Amino acid sequence: MALGCCGVFGLKQEACYGVQAAPPEVFGGIISESMAARADLAVRALASGSRSAGSATPGAVAAGGEVVLQMTPEGLTPRLLKGLFGDVASRLLGDGVHEHTFTFAQGGAMPSFTAYVEAAAENCCNWLGCVVSAATISIAPDAPVLISVVLAAQRPAAAEAAESFYSGPKAWAAHDAAFILNGEQRLDLESFELTFDNNIKTLRTLNGGRWCGGIVPGAVSVRGSFVAEFGSEAEMRRFWGAPGAATPLNEFKPGSLSFSLVHGSGVAGGRDYEFSATLPEIYYSAAEASVDGSADRVLQRVSFEAVRSDAAEIATAVLINGTEGYPEGGE
Repeated sequence: MALGCCGVFGLKQEACYGVQAAPPEVFGGIISESMAARADLAVRALASGSRSAGSATPGAVAAGGEVVLQMTPEGLTPRLLKGLFGDVASRLLGDGVHEHTFTFAQGGAMPSFTAYVEAAAENCCNWLGCVVSAATISIAPDAPVLISVVLAAQRPAAAEAAESFYSGPKAWAAHDAAFILNGEQRLDLESFELTFDNNIKTLRTLNGGRWCGGIVPGAVSVRGSFVAEFGSEAEMRRFWGAPGAATPLNEFKPGSLSFSLVHGSGVAGGRDYEFSATLPEIYYSAAEASVDGSADRVLQRVSFEAVRSDAAEIATAVLINGTEGYPEGGE
């Protein structure tokens, strides 16, 4: 019997897209994974003396899925962040403390990984050419911070059972989070969600196989939402175009967002594990605050989109931990 709680998930960056990297260099506890492959059969009806389909041709293999895990300062999370953004610059802050700045790669190349999934010792699979298509960070009270990652894979391949190992600090929790919205600290957010989307497209080529020959990153999209109790019309008016707007305006005044996660345990030298993300320019796309007679309170859900400003990229993330770096091709 294969038990879900006994499953194993590991990761290793590939030297080249689709070239198997094994065994995994890092393992991590996950909440769930949905890696799967689909074969698009080309079934055709032929004039062959029967009303039944007379031909089936193996079609292209489409592979990938979602991995949901707790967000941690070490282990899987930093490597998935590198896969999401594409570029990472690392520097030493002090003895045993390193800072990693993640920015979206502007070229066509994105890091790829081999993802190892083990349902049981005799049931292992490597998913080759895994590229991070999108990731969503979710923060809610009394819960660990979650990150859901969508992986676009090239194909599955048989794998040998790998010896897993686990170490590192615990996950960030909701009470580790702090938010600065439009230049002001916010202590009233009841939930928060932020999605980074690379809009990955798979490239089909006549490569002698049924799997894709590469990936093409699309336009980067960064969007999110938060929920807070409806206490004033400030967010509604900003949605209309400006803090003092009396009706929807023809132009928007931009806002900004940054949030940070500061771990309760330190890296070294009194420095804490820390993650922060900055969106220099955001615009509200919705600011709903509906009255419901069956509800105790009126809650407002604000949705926003980020854009690249003249002075800064659309989004930047910074991680402080004890790992020296995340070089090309893995460690």
